[in-house]
Amino acid sequence: MLTLLAQATTDFSTETTGTVDTATATGVGIFVLVIYLAMLVALAFFYVFTFGNILQAALGKSKWMALLLFVPIVNFILMIIWGLEASKKNKEMGAGTPTQDSDTDTAAK
Repeated sequence: MLTLLAQATTDFSTETTGTVDTATATGVGIFVLVIYLAMLVALAFFYVFTFGNILQAALGKSKWMALLLFVPIVNFILMIIWGLEASKKNKEMGAGTPTQDSDTDTAAK
């Protein structure tokens, strides 16, 4: 019984494990990093394009002002400023106020 136990422990210790070449692991790591950075750049361009179009349409600002939203404290300040500018424009244009239709007035009477 003891010899079987000794053979079992020695059999496991002589088993070889698979190893990965360090050059292969480094190559895979660099590939993953490049893909991650490419996705990050694509997301940044999408972000600037989307918010840039909104800024240009709503406030008449340059599309490139959206790049300032990547700066940590500046983004909060700009969102407040741009929000106040947008609400001021809405009030000037009369947006957000209910309009009266002649059809609804006659139906209510």
